[in-house]
Amino acid sequence: MILIRIIAGLGLGGAAGALLGYFGSCTSGACPLTATPWRGALFGALLGLVAVFAAGSGCGAASRAKPDKKATAGTMVPSGRSADAGTAAPAPRKISDAADFKATVEDARGIVFVDFYADWCGWCHKLAPVVDKLAGDYAGKVTFVKVDTDAEQELAQRFGVQGLPTMVIFKDGRPAQTIVGYRDEAGLKEIIDKALAG
Repeated sequence: MILIRIIAGLGLGGAAGALLGYFGSCTSGACPLTATPWRGALFGALLGLVAVFAAGSGCGAASRAKPDKKATAGTMVPSGRSADAGTAAPAPRKISDAADFKATVEDARGIVFVDFYADWCGWCHKLAPVVDKLAGDYAGKVTFVKVDTDAEQELAQRFGVQGLPTMVIFKDGRPAQTIVGYRDEAGLKEIIDKALAG
């Protein structure tokens, strides 16, 4: 998969750079992308390669292809632990469908922390142990749930999830705050504490 992305990045970047070099208006030769088609192709390919690796490390748009559920069902939980591993601390509850979301989040009283994630998202995997720890720290005060945006695309669209990870804090069934992108434990604790105090 990564090889295809690298080849596509090199090819598209090189082609775009070559077109810029061919149609560019740089006459001095000092412009790297527009001096010659060959120089444009080289720099474009390098920029395409950088873009591929930059896109691979983050999680960008939430609308990716849906994975084959049969291949991934029951193999791993979102935190990266084996599904059979038992822990003493309460773990975030995984939402199974829209009706489950309504009962667990929208019909709930108090604070509910919703973590929208996807298995392909590297930052989501980095965030998972933080959310697991917070679920234990705030047990009895805050309900923590996880929503797989590949399995529940309608929920993700309904709450405006465009990048991952996205966390939404609900208060008495209504969205109170949206957090987009990775946050460390201290940053999330500060946000949760403010939601509890307010």
